Amino acid sequence: MLRQKLFKEERRTRSHRLIIRGAVFESIVPEAKGMTNEESATFLWLALTRQTVFYT
Repeated sequence: MLRQKLFKEERRTRSHRLIIRGAVFESIVPEAKGMTNEESATFLWLALTRQTVFYT
């Protein structure tokens, strides 16, 4: 019973964290509201892995 209660609490905490992070993403990228899950994942992947090139 204690294990089940701990599992439920961990799941609730994770769900809350994911909701908050999704809300932050949508507040920064308003277009994300119209994106599919795959498009959102691709957008984040590209934004986080893109190399900036500086020309001098």
